[in-house]
Amino acid sequence: MYIAVAKVIFDFYGNDELRQKTRVLHELTKDLHKVFNVSATQVEDFDDLERGVLGVSATAATAMAAKSVLKKALDHIDRTSPARVVMEETDIFGYE
Repeated sequence: MYIAVAKVIFDFYGNDELRQKTRVLHELTKDLHKVFNVSATQVEDFDDLERGVLGVSATAATAMAAKSVLKKALDHIDRTSPARVVMEETDIFGYE
């Protein structure tokens, strides 16, 4: 079993409403789960108006499959996110 994980940092420049940032991130996590069957949730900076951090993970039988699913999910985030993606960090863990 392999687990591919990513930390995605967003910049919500000029945002002045915490509820709006939270709603946008929640909708994005639901969309990622529905389209790619990955787990995603906000993991840091809950009270920061202009910064959001999502953790995304995918599991698969092979490292290549896990990496592929995560890459597709990250590409989707880059294309559809209403906030600017500042940084993406990824890693893969294997368990036998």
